[in-house]
Amino acid sequence: MQAMRYAAVAALVLAAGCGGGSPESGTADGPAGEPVVVQGTRAYFVVPDDGAVVTSPVRLEFGSQGVAIAAVPAEPGDTARPGLGHYHVGVGSPCLEAGVSIPRTDAWTHLDSGDTVAELALPEGEHALTLLVGDDLERAIEGLCTTITVNVQG
Repeated sequence: MQAMRYAAVAALVLAAGCGGGSPESGTADGPAGEPVVVQGTRAYFVVPDDGAVVTSPVRLEFGSQGVAIAAVPAEPGDTARPGLGHYHVGVGSPCLEAGVSIPRTDAWTHLDSGDTVAELALPEGEHALTLLVGDDLERAIEGLCTTITVNVQG
């Protein structure tokens, strides 16, 4: 048991040290549609862990750094609010390039109300889950996407 604890601590230390020399950046539209760069952004799953064995419905919790999570305005207008976004969860869908519209299909769940927790009904088997932060205009924001794999068991 103690060996597993040391391995877990070592993995956390290694993960913390693997950030590289420069922070990731995110973009959003600023005045006149010009991109605004937000330094040090990231999105991540709080729960579940990558590789977790779970049951359906799967409880998902999300976190982010360098961007505020907020509900999409009832009438978003023609530009996105800089530094704000909301979560999307893709099942079997990869990260999208910055600026690409996030489709409204069965593969993507849009959390337009600014939720940071969701439940997702999934059939048994292995599933790739992608967390993506989008702007008010439903476009992917650079540096704010991650994918994990879960194994749903009955």
